[in-house]
Parts: sequence; structure tokens; C-alpha cells
Amino acid sequence: MKSWSTYIGVICLSVAVVFVAYRFNLSRWSGAEPAPVKDVEEGSNFPVGLSASEYETAKKWLVDRVASKVPSHLEVLVMAGDLAAADGKINTAIACYRAIPIDEPAIGLAAKLQAGLLLIGANRASEAEAAFREYLYVARVSPNLKLEDVVTSFKWLNFILSVEIRLEERKKFLAEMHEIGIADPFDSKQLFFPNLLILNSLTGRTRLAKFLENEPENFELRLANARYKSLEGQFEVAAQLLDKMLTEKPSDLQIGAALLDACFESNNSEKFAAVLSSLPEYSELEPWLLTRMRGEFALEKKEFREAIRYFEAALREDLAYAPCQMGLARAYAGIGDKDSQTEALRRSSVLAEIRVNLSSVQPDATKASLELAEKCRSINFVDAAEAFQKYAQTLGSNSKP
Repeated sequence: MKSWSTYIGVICLSVAVVFVAYRFNLSRWSGAEPAPVKDVEEGSNFPVGLSASEYETAKKWLVDRVASKVPSHLEVLVMAGDLAAADGKINTAIACYRAIPIDEPAIGLAAKLQAGLLLIGANRASEAEAAFREYLYVARVSPNLKLEDVVTSFKWLNFILSVEIRLEERKKFLAEMHEIGIADPFDSKQLFFPNLLILNSLTGRTRLAKFLENEPENFELRLANARYKSLEGQFEVAAQLLDKMLTEKPSDLQIGAALLDACFESNNSEKFAAVLSSLPEYSELEPWLLTRMRGEFALEKKEFREAIRYFEAALREDLAYAPCQMGLARAYAGIGDKDSQTEALRRSSVLAEIRVNLSSVQPDATKASLELAEKCRSINFVDAAEAFQKYAQTLGSNSKP
């Protein structure tokens, strides 16, 4: 079976000429149109919303400009999608693109990407996520790639996961981008420092609100909304939202972790203990936030070795998880291990310096990348150090005459 590495660095096949006929400004679309129930009318050869006359217009457009061959039905549908999008008929355009089988040579993947881009532009988050995931799933073993399209799909999928604060899921895709060599410094910051970056961003809150307008009952969106409330200091509001969700899904660890966080930040120890006791025992696969909360609870009970176990487990998943690093220092102090406490405090100090300077690490910032690499090396964060060292070296080479 073919893999990403077969194609990276190779000039991939171009998609049909129809894909470059029109390009549109995604910021125009507000998602006001209701999502269609289906994309192809039953018993019809046309996608939902596409009339026979619009189909013929698209076909004529291609015949007039691509005289070397008669366009296929699927090529006409792609052109019809382009024309519909240019006219602001977003649902029709999406239906046209979705009617193209993703494994259709040359145009299938590109059509799926176009659908995903229109969906995210219309703030239809779950549909867009599904489109980008399907694109990447098929692209991994497809020879019909455009490298920039692969990057675009990764970027938008990571954006959705970032807005929804789904850091564990995002890590897998970011790691894959690094493995195949298409990551940039921002991708590296997200991969190596997920909890040092600002989770409560204006961009995230604003986009989440738009996502929720279209899908008010969406589980991931509701959970993210509650987490933003906690990050804003609205702990009681967050707890109310999460209590309701936990009633709906009593064993969901993501909800439980978020509720524990709201209780912890608001010093509601009694409720914290009750929620934690209702959740399953520790698992390596559980949310990072839940593992951290277990560590904080162990600290409160002065079970210092247990706290160390949980904080170290969380740090294995996110070496730059600053609250866990500080928690380790407190736990080591509790057992009287001064050497380990001193080292944990030193690492906490380095992480604080990294947090302050992360924004200065830009694609054109050689010095900042070198300094970040050195700080990472000082806490034995080897993968991060190597990544930012390479960025600095590449920038240095490109700047030479």
C-alpha cells in the first residue's frame, strides 16, 4: 500500500482544468442557508438544488473552453459547483462537490476539499471536519495529490480541533504533519506546547459561537463552550453546563475532566471529590486534563507519591504541561526530595520563559527559533529542540546571498 512518503517532494498530478476556473472568498458565507438533508435527489442525476438549466450552463462553459474533449458528467458537476459557489449558492455547490466520488481519479480528492472549504466557511463544523478527515484518509494512499491541498486539509482540521479544544485528537494530526515534513513553526508550537498556548483566544471563542449557531446540540461544541466559560473565570456557569452534559453522558471522561477543572478553579472541593469518585479509575488513554486533576486531588490529600505518578503521566503526553510540572515540584517537596524538587522548579521556570517568548517564534524569526531550541534542550525536550533548530538553520540558509 502506498503512503504519504511516496509522494512528498514529488510533482503530483494536476486536477482537471475546471478546478481553476473559479475561486471564491470564503469569508462571504455566513452559513445562513439550512443544511440540505441529502445531496442527490432520489431518482435524479442532479445534486440537490441544481437545476437542469444550471447543469447545461456548466456543460456549455466547459465545452466552450475545453475544446479538446467532451466533459464527463462528473466534470460538469464540478463546474456547476464552481459556478454555484461563485453565485453564492453554497448548499448547491456543496451538493455538487459531494456528488463526486472521492476515489474518482484527478478530481475526487479536490472536490472533497472544495466541499470542506465551503462547509468551514459556512461554519458547519462537524460536516467540515468529516470532509477534511475523509480527504486525509483517502489522500494517504492516493497518487492523485496536490501537496498544497494536503497541507490545507491538515490546517483546517487542526483549526477545528483547536477551536473545540480537542488537544489530544489534534496531537495525532500534528505529529503526522511533522512525520511527513509539511509542518511549519506554528504547527510545531501547537504540537510541542499545546497547553502553553492561549486556549481562550478571541478567535476560538468567536468561531465557536458561529459553529454553535448551526449546531446547538453538538456535543463537542457544547463541551468546548463550557471549557471557554471556565477559561474566562465563569466557573459556576461552566459547572451548570457540564452538570447537564454529565447527566446525559455519565461516563464521559471529557465532560468529567472539564467539570473537575471548573470545581478545582473555584475551590469547590466537596463537589470535586464527588465528581472524581463517580469516574472510572485512571487509564493511560484518559484526557490529559483528567490526569492532571487526579494529581491535584492527590496533592490536596497529601498523597504525594500518588500525585507524582499522575503528574508524570500527564507530562509524558505533554512535556510542557506547566501546571503538572509545578505540581511535581510541590509533590517532591511533600516527600522531602529536595533534589527532585529543585529540578522540577528549574523546569517550571524554563517553561515560564518559553510561554512568554512563544509568540516571537515566527516563520521568519531565526534568533527566536534558536533560543527556543536551546531552552527545549535545557529540559531535555529533544524533539522540540530539533524541530526549532531546523527552522533556524533553514532560515539561515535562505538568508545567505
